[in-house]
Amino acid sequence: MNDTNEEIKTAEKSLNNIHDDSLLFRIWDKETKTLMYPEFSEIGVTFGPSPDGVHYPKDASDFLFDICAWDGKRYVADKCTGLRDSTGRLIYENDEWEDQEQRHRIIYVEANAAFFDLALSTHAVKALNNPDININDITICGNFHQSY
Repeated sequence: MNDTNEEIKTAEKSLNNIHDDSLLFRIWDKETKTLMYPEFSEIGVTFGPSPDGVHYPKDASDFLFDICAWDGKRYVADKCTGLRDSTGRLIYENDEWEDQEQRHRIIYVEANAAFFDLALSTHAVKALNNPDININDITICGNFHQSY
């Protein structure tokens, strides 16, 4: 019985310590051709490459509505995988990387609620947790929206 309680406590602790990076996203503005990363603080959320971007106060009820209303006409939201590449950079949906054979893109499949690796020349798809993919060897070299 005591072992079971310890296992439950360990599981609860790991659930409560989910890394916040997996909840992040970035916004591609098609009109200005810029990526905006939200900066969360005690005063609210600021979007933009710098703190003088669009700001939503913490108590703004419009914040979630505005994010949900971005229907892809001007803004595209990319989800964060919560993983980091070999340089420590966060990996987002639509990021791209290359190996000796081809270029790959990270995609999110809504029906599976999971991230996958899409080989761009062969269209082969593998789950990011596939043993053939070593995240530590990946270096993001661009994304669907722009190249780095």
